[in-house]
Amino acid sequence: MDEFVLALAARGVTDRWAGQQRVWVGELLAFAGVPVWEVGPVDVDGWLAGARERGAGTQTRGVMAQAVFRFYAFVEARHGGWVEEVTGGPVPRPVDEFNRPRRLAGAVRIPPSEGEVEALFGAWRAWLPCVRGRGFLVAARDYVAASLWRRVGLRINGLP
Repeated sequence: MDEFVLALAARGVTDRWAGQQRVWVGELLAFAGVPVWEVGPVDVDGWLAGARERGAGTQTRGVMAQAVFRFYAFVEARHGGWVEEVTGGPVPRPVDEFNRPRRLAGAVRIPPSEGEVEALFGAWRAWLPCVRGRGFLVAARDYVAASLWRRVGLRINGLP
Protein backbone atom coordinates (compact mmCIF):
# COMPACT_ATOMS: atom_id res chain seq x y z
CA MET A 1 0.00 0.00 0.00
CA ASP A 2 2.82 2.41 0.85
CA GLU A 3 4.44 1.82 -2.54
CA PHE A 4 1.12 2.53 -4.23
CA VAL A 5 0.73 5.86 -2.40
CA LEU A 6 4.38 6.72 -3.12
CA ALA A 7 3.83 6.02 -6.83
CA LEU A 8 0.77 8.28 -6.78
CA ALA A 9 2.81 11.03 -5.13
CA ALA A 10 5.54 10.60 -7.75
CA ARG A 11 2.86 11.04 -10.38
CA GLY A 12 2.03 14.40 -8.85
CA VAL A 13 -1.32 13.86 -7.18
CA THR A 14 -2.20 15.75 -4.01
CA ASP A 15 -1.59 14.20 -0.61
CA ARG A 16 -5.29 14.41 0.14
CA TRP A 17 -6.24 12.51 -3.02
CA ALA A 18 -3.55 9.84 -2.48
CA GLY A 19 -4.65 9.51 1.14
CA GLN A 20 -8.26 8.96 0.07
CA GLN A 21 -7.15 6.23 -2.34
CA ARG A 22 -5.33 4.57 0.55
CA VAL A 23 -8.42 4.81 2.79
CA TRP A 24 -10.69 3.19 0.22
CA VAL A 25 -8.33 0.34 -0.63
CA GLY A 26 -7.72 -0.19 3.09
CA GLU A 27 -11.48 -0.29 3.71
CA LEU A 28 -11.92 -2.94 1.03
CA LEU A 29 -9.08 -5.07 2.38
CA ALA A 30 -10.48 -4.80 5.93
CA PHE A 31 -13.97 -5.68 4.65
CA ALA A 32 -12.69 -8.70 2.70
CA GLY A 33 -10.46 -9.91 5.55
CA VAL A 34 -8.16 -11.77 3.17
CA PRO A 35 -4.76 -11.03 1.63
CA VAL A 36 -4.59 -8.69 -1.36
CA TRP A 37 -4.25 -11.60 -3.79
CA GLU A 38 -7.44 -13.31 -2.52
CA VAL A 39 -9.85 -10.38 -2.89
CA GLY A 40 -12.48 -11.12 -5.53
CA PRO A 41 -15.34 -9.39 -7.29
CA VAL A 42 -17.83 -10.58 -4.65
CA ASP A 43 -15.78 -8.75 -2.00
CA VAL A 44 -15.88 -5.52 -4.02
CA ASP A 45 -19.62 -5.97 -4.62
CA GLY A 46 -20.28 -6.33 -0.89
CA TRP A 47 -18.02 -3.42 0.01
CA LEU A 48 -19.65 -1.09 -2.54
CA ALA A 49 -23.15 -2.22 -1.50
CA GLY A 50 -22.24 -1.43 2.12
CA ALA A 51 -20.99 2.00 1.05
CA ARG A 52 -24.33 2.58 -0.66
CA GLU A 53 -26.19 1.65 2.53
CA ARG A 54 -24.00 4.13 4.44
CA GLY A 55 -25.09 6.89 2.05
CA ALA A 56 -22.30 6.96 -0.54
CA GLY A 57 -23.70 8.18 -3.85
CA THR A 58 -23.24 6.63 -7.26
CA GLN A 59 -20.36 8.90 -8.21
CA THR A 60 -18.54 8.28 -4.92
CA ARG A 61 -18.90 4.53 -5.31
CA GLY A 62 -17.56 4.84 -8.84
CA VAL A 63 -14.49 6.68 -7.60
CA MET A 64 -14.06 4.06 -4.87
CA ALA A 65 -14.13 1.28 -7.47
CA GLN A 66 -11.66 3.23 -9.62
CA ALA A 67 -9.27 3.45 -6.66
CA VAL A 68 -9.41 -0.33 -6.22
CA PHE A 69 -9.01 -0.88 -9.98
CA ARG A 70 -5.97 1.44 -9.98
CA PHE A 71 -4.46 -0.29 -6.93
CA TYR A 72 -4.75 -3.75 -8.48
CA ALA A 73 -3.29 -2.49 -11.77
CA PHE A 74 -0.34 -1.18 -9.73
CA VAL A 75 0.08 -4.50 -7.88
CA GLU A 76 -0.04 -6.40 -11.17
CA ALA A 77 2.50 -4.11 -12.85
CA ARG A 78 4.93 -3.91 -9.96
CA HIS A 79 4.49 -7.22 -8.13
CA GLY A 80 2.62 -9.52 -10.51
CA GLY A 81 5.54 -11.92 -10.94
CA TRP A 82 6.07 -12.24 -7.20
CA VAL A 83 2.35 -12.79 -6.53
CA GLU A 84 2.19 -15.48 -9.19
CA GLU A 85 5.32 -17.15 -7.86
CA VAL A 86 4.05 -17.18 -4.27
CA THR A 87 0.37 -17.95 -4.88
CA GLY A 88 0.55 -19.93 -8.10
CA GLY A 89 -1.92 -17.57 -9.78
CA PRO A 90 -2.03 -14.12 -11.29
CA VAL A 91 -2.99 -10.93 -9.45
CA PRO A 92 -6.79 -10.89 -9.25
CA ARG A 93 -8.99 -8.34 -10.96
CA PRO A 94 -11.71 -7.76 -8.37
CA VAL A 95 -13.20 -4.83 -10.30
CA ASP A 96 -14.72 -6.58 -13.31
CA GLU A 97 -17.16 -5.74 -16.10
CA PHE A 98 -20.13 -6.10 -13.76
CA ASN A 99 -19.05 -3.79 -10.93
CA ARG A 100 -16.83 -1.47 -12.97
CA PRO A 101 -17.85 2.18 -13.18
CA ARG A 102 -18.79 3.35 -16.66
CA ARG A 103 -15.77 5.65 -16.90
CA LEU A 104 -13.14 2.91 -16.59
CA ALA A 105 -11.46 1.61 -19.71
CA GLY A 106 -13.26 -1.26 -21.31
CA ALA A 107 -16.72 -0.14 -20.29
CA VAL A 108 -19.18 -0.35 -23.16
CA ARG A 109 -22.00 2.11 -23.81
CA ILE A 110 -24.42 1.21 -26.54
CA PRO A 111 -25.73 4.35 -28.22
CA PRO A 112 -29.40 4.58 -29.18
CA SER A 113 -30.28 3.44 -32.68
CA GLU A 114 -30.93 5.98 -35.40
CA GLY A 115 -34.63 5.12 -35.25
CA GLU A 116 -34.75 5.77 -31.49
CA VAL A 117 -33.06 9.14 -31.94
CA GLU A 118 -35.46 10.06 -34.75
CA ALA A 119 -38.44 9.01 -32.61
CA LEU A 120 -37.23 11.20 -29.74
CA PHE A 121 -36.70 14.28 -31.89
CA GLY A 122 -39.89 13.64 -33.88
CA ALA A 123 -41.98 13.57 -30.70
CA TRP A 124 -40.20 16.67 -29.41
CA ARG A 125 -40.77 18.49 -32.73
CA ALA A 126 -44.48 17.60 -32.64
CA TRP A 127 -44.80 18.75 -29.01
CA LEU A 128 -43.18 22.19 -29.54
CA PRO A 129 -46.20 23.91 -31.20
CA CYS A 130 -48.37 22.87 -28.22
CA VAL A 131 -46.26 24.83 -25.72
CA ARG A 132 -47.47 28.37 -25.03
CA GLY A 133 -45.75 31.58 -23.85
CA ARG A 134 -42.26 31.59 -22.38
CA GLY A 135 -42.28 27.78 -22.19
CA PHE A 136 -42.17 27.66 -25.98
CA LEU A 137 -38.98 29.74 -26.17
CA VAL A 138 -37.23 27.58 -23.60
CA ALA A 139 -38.41 24.36 -25.25
CA ALA A 140 -37.42 25.60 -28.72
CA ARG A 141 -33.97 26.63 -27.45
CA ASP A 142 -33.43 23.19 -25.87
CA TYR A 143 -34.64 21.42 -29.00
CA VAL A 144 -32.29 23.41 -31.26
CA ALA A 145 -29.31 22.87 -28.92
CA ALA A 146 -29.93 19.12 -28.61
CA SER A 147 -30.51 18.78 -32.34
CA LEU A 148 -27.23 20.60 -33.04
CA TRP A 149 -25.34 18.38 -30.57
CA ARG A 150 -26.78 15.31 -32.27
CA ARG A 151 -25.73 16.48 -35.72
CA VAL A 152 -22.18 17.54 -34.86
CA GLY A 153 -21.52 14.72 -32.41
CA LEU A 154 -20.89 16.72 -29.22
CA ARG A 155 -21.14 14.84 -25.96
CA ILE A 156 -22.37 16.28 -22.69
CA ASN A 157 -18.98 15.47 -21.07
CA GLY A 158 -17.29 17.55 -23.76
CA LEU A 159 -19.11 20.73 -22.83
CA PRO A 160 -17.41 23.35 -20.66
